[in-house]
Amino acid sequence: GISWSERCNWSGDTLPSSTSDVIVGPGTAIRSASPVTVRSLALDRPLTLTSLFTVSGGGLTINPGVVGTLCLFNSTGTLRFSGAAQTISGSGTIEIALGRIDTSGSGSTTIGDNITVHAGSNGSNVCPIAPTASNRIINRGTIRVDNLGRLFNLDLTNLTNLGTFAASDGGQLIISGTFNAAEIGTVSRTNGGVIRFTSATINGGTLPASDGLPYAIGSGVTLSGVTLDASITSTTTLTVTNGLTVNAGVLVTIGDTNNTIGTLRFSGGAQTISGAGTIEIAWGTIDTS
Repeated sequence: GISWSERCNWSGDTLPSSTSDVIVGPGTAIRSASPVTVRSLALDRPLTLTSLFTVSGGGLTINPGVVGTLCLFNSTGTLRFSGAAQTISGSGTIEIALGRIDTSGSGSTTIGDNITVHAGSNGSNVCPIAPTASNRIINRGTIRVDNLGRLFNLDLTNLTNLGTFAASDGGQLIISGTFNAAEIGTVSRTNGGVIRFTSATINGGTLPASDGLPYAIGSGVTLSGVTLDASITSTTTLTVTNGLTVNAGVLVTIGDTNNTIGTLRFSGGAQTISGAGTIEIAWGTIDTS
């Protein structure tokens, strides 16, 4: 592809600066292999990032009607939103292979309604979306994994889902962090897609059942005063504090029929299991600490 850093590729033979509002028209894909900062960027063609690329206040537009416009990342590629509130708008796709989206400064960064953040086919990401406490990411689009065996890790401590988390075709969204159950938002799982909680503390709220499928519980999960509108399956120790409400039609399964032992542990002071749902001990125990 065309190199971002070649002056001859730009109007007036001048590279964009940190104050530039950059418009990239249709044409051959561009590759950025060294650190870049611009105020805003509008894309009408693919852009591959293999280094740090910072948008410092004016947002990113992946223009409507451009099919397959991608921002691609390798292990060192980072798309950073810095400073004031910004939006990723348009209708394109940000594909994360082994890099990440992160934030800095104060404000918030919104992934627009028609934007898809897609897990590429390579391995697993430790933290592909990494906002800070002072610059949260709000997802109104779709964050999707759909490759068999692909793990896409999301820390919801500073990420709110007002759009859709989607997993299909054997891909797994792994959700961690400290958050309210309402931060999960809408989920969609098809063809063997999995959403799994691991190393997560869920403080209050109602776990939604938007697609009617159970969530998987991995290691290190605590539910604190949570209401379940969705079924869950735990094949490890699931800790509960401040009570648990299991609504009608909801099934909490502990362990499985393959002799994988699970434990539902109530930790702390006096607690109540309320609601009208069911706790099924397939292979495991309920205990206290």
